[in-house]
Amino acid sequence: MRKIKFIALHCSDSDNPLHDNINTIREWHTLRGFTGPDGIKGSQDDNGYHWFIDKKGTLHKGRDEQYVGAHVKNHNRFSIGVCFSGRTFKDFHTDQFNTGRKLIIDLLKKYNLTKSDVILHRTLDPGKTCPNFTLAQFWNEGK
Repeated sequence: MRKIKFIALHCSDSDNPLHDNINTIREWHTLRGFTGPDGIKGSQDDNGYHWFIDKKGTLHKGRDEQYVGAHVKNHNRFSIGVCFSGRTFKDFHTDQFNTGRKLIIDLLKKYNLTKSDVILHRTLDPGKTCPNFTLAQFWNEGK
């Protein structure tokens, strides 16, 4: 297994209800050439994120965690990518944050990390606004 140093939080940057699914993300990533380790487009591995959380708070598996993702340029080797469906803070739902917190807590334990190892995409790429919520909002929304 590869060494994981942090978990990066993302948003899908769309509030279109038709985009609220992992298959749309997979399609977008396939079009951008995000093939997985098997090199085959159309496999789960061409999703750059390891996890996707839809508006209902349902967790969907993307790329297997054992494989390097394609979600933070120059920082994928040591990270896990988690994407929330939505564009702006008002688009996200409490169920998403509840699912996200549970997932992140499980990942922190699995990889022996701390809350300080959870980062926002924009932290590593200042040209981005993703995920369009703060860590405080993530950890506290709906509690």
